Amino acid sequence: RRWRGGGGGASRLNASATASFSTDDGQRGGDVGVRWLEEVVMLDVRGMHCGGCAANVRRTLEADGSVVSASVNLANESALVRIGVDVPADAPNDVSTPATTNFEDKVVTAVRAVGEKLASAVTERGFPTSVREACGVAVSNVSATDAALSKREDRLRRIRESTKRVVVAWALAATCLIGHAAHMLQGCCPPAFLKVFCSTPVHAGLSVFAMLGPGREIFVDGWNSLKSGGPNMNTLVSLGALASFGMSTAAVMLPKLGWPTFFEEPVMLLAFVLLGRAVEERAKLRATSDMSALLNLLPPTARLVPKGVDEVKEGGEYYRTVPTAVIRPEDTILVLPGDRIPVDGVVVKGVSQVDEAAINGEPIPRAKRVGDEVSAGTVNCDGAITVRVVGSGEETQVAGIVRMVEAAQQREAPVQRLADEVSGKFTYGVMGVSAATFAFWSTIGTKIFPKVLASAAATGANAPLLLGLQMAASVLVVACPCALGLATPTAVLVGTSLGARHGLLIRGGDVLERTHELDTVVFDKTGTLTVGRPVVRKVAVRDGLKEADVIASAAAVEKLSRHPLALAVVAAAGASASAV
Repeated sequence: RRWRGGGGGASRLNASATASFSTDDGQRGGDVGVRWLEEVVMLDVRGMHCGGCAANVRRTLEADGSVVSASVNLANESALVRIGVDVPADAPNDVSTPATTNFEDKVVTAVRAVGEKLASAVTERGFPTSVREACGVAVSNVSATDAALSKREDRLRRIRESTKRVVVAWALAATCLIGHAAHMLQGCCPPAFLKVFCSTPVHAGLSVFAMLGPGREIFVDGWNSLKSGGPNMNTLVSLGALASFGMSTAAVMLPKLGWPTFFEEPVMLLAFVLLGRAVEERAKLRATSDMSALLNLLPPTARLVPKGVDEVKEGGEYYRTVPTAVIRPEDTILVLPGDRIPVDGVVVKGVSQVDEAAINGEPIPRAKRVGDEVSAGTVNCDGAITVRVVGSGEETQVAGIVRMVEAAQQREAPVQRLADEVSGKFTYGVMGVSAATFAFWSTIGTKIFPKVLASAAATGANAPLLLGLQMAASVLVVACPCALGLATPTAVLVGTSLGARHGLLIRGGDVLERTHELDTVVFDKTGTLTVGRPVVRKVAVRDGLKEADVIASAAAVEKLSRHPLALAVVAAAGASASAV
């Protein structure tokens, strides 16, 4: 038997979860009393730098027997994992309503345990991972807003650290460039101190400092990835830099080889790679800014009315300003004119107009009175209302929209799946091509193309070997798959986040990719094609009255109101230079 879970509004089970459980005939292995459910876990994954990293994380997740499917997003550093769990349950006889409160608690506990196991497995592969949500329930009571702010702070910290590494790396690279400039100016009698920058020991010292200083993280991550069987971009960069350093060291230790030194190449390589990494971090931060703006619709504080207080006490206030996070269902809050409503609830006192444009796109506020529902993120326009809380924090409609957008961002476009598959195997291909390049140029390549050897830096019997090493190192360095794996998820992330900010929910990258096939678009409401803000177009006056006087008088009455029609009248008066 199959059950489509999560039908109730109060249920914490995922709305798209599919569950099947054993019956007396022994289905699902004959384990009577155990229900199998498919649920969702959201993971935060750090340390991914290229499509190869994302592919390694996905392979690690899908290797677990409980994982049905996994989608890894490089741009927002997260993974959406669909898992199957066996949950012991005291099942009611009616299978249409199995999600009792006790059952939900068991599901959340089981899913969270699997999520922690998956996070540990990915962390062991060199990608620090933590569980953000299990069954749509935030782990450790961290709200979506807090999680987004925490991730933003973490990215800002990494940007500061990467900026420091870039400054140091380019200071070393500039020293190498000064040495090259001094070498080029030898015929012009450069200052004597510049000749120091041309010396091999100085270049060797700069190279060692660059690899052990700003480039150390790249080498450590590259080695760990190679050791765990998942080489990535850092592996290629590390191999290229070490190859150049190794050739230069051999040239110094064995001068009879007649090879030139390339100690400055690791310095320049690391400088450019670190610069690209810093730009990448800033691109990720900008890509998530629209999602942060959506989360900011919820105000951080609310006016809580203490229980038992029905009237305004003379000479004192009857509410306390508290953090929105402490508000719970059945609490009562006061919302004053101009406030953004912090929770989903029902009006129990007062009458007002509420601007719901942030939720449904309607430009004209709707009248709200006792018994009407209000949503978090909307704006109270002109009257004080008292609201009984129905949902707060992660249970609000805005939080649901954020979760929908995050889930949409995890749906891979076909081109993104192709890019991830290619970049996941790309590193092995690059290493193979590099080895083949070395074998070709160190053996028969110079015989087939002798002119290439004539322009090489070294001469003699060992010249083909040096040329082969140089070509192999060049292949390793220039073929990094970072852009291949980052471009598509970044585009999907920006598109879905920007759409959500403007009231357009895009269900995923696959949907976004198919929009070029559209030939008809149907618009069903005002505010979609219009600005969503009323303006005064015409003023009808009686004989003997002036239009400017009428608009000025109307604006004087409406100037303290926040209603959109009042704002339109005030704006019209200002445009006609009337005194208000």
